[in-house]
Amino acid sequence: MGNLIRTFFLFLGAVFALLLFVGGVFGYLITGPAPVYEGTVDVAVSPSAAQRFDSKIEALKEEIALAQSSGYPRDIAMTFTEEEASSWVAALAEDNELPVSMKFIQIQFRDGVVQASATADMVVDVHVVTQAQIAVSEGKPDISVQNLHLGRLPIPQTLTNQVMVALMAELEQRYDGFPIELQDVAVEGGELTITGVTR
Repeated sequence: MGNLIRTFFLFLGAVFALLLFVGGVFGYLITGPAPVYEGTVDVAVSPSAAQRFDSKIEALKEEIALAQSSGYPRDIAMTFTEEEASSWVAALAEDNELPVSMKFIQIQFRDGVVQASATADMVVDVHVVTQAQIAVSEGKPDISVQNLHLGRLPIPQTLTNQVMVALMAELEQRYDGFPIELQDVAVEGGELTITGVTR
């Protein structure tokens, strides 16, 4: 369970790691400021918010265990706030668990879009911003990146799509044997809500 939730939020880190390498030759472009998307606000990051994220994952594990022991499917719902998601990923960064060293991590949930930004350490600091949509297809997560900027440099959609194909293949492998069939992922008003039913 932890691996799937980790993948939901760490896929951005994997995109950053691969594309930062490709874009590294464009020094001037990537060291400039990335565009600020409409509606962007600062998200507070704290250890307590990261702990709330972990507590929700633990509660979900208990619900799954109860469903499996009873032999009956149960409806499952999880809601994460921007503060919880940003703080959890920031805690991973502090523990050096991300593919690239990052700081000033911000994750926002607005109007069906997950927006993430961070400053990545690639010898020089690079401001990275991306927007993605998370949907459900045949009970599994389906993630598509809408925009990705390394500093001033917009990454071509064709390159982003190629990276996402590889990441989604990895997600498919992690999803094998997952005890929940996803029904919906809602992104709205600063919250991401995932609903499903136990298998």
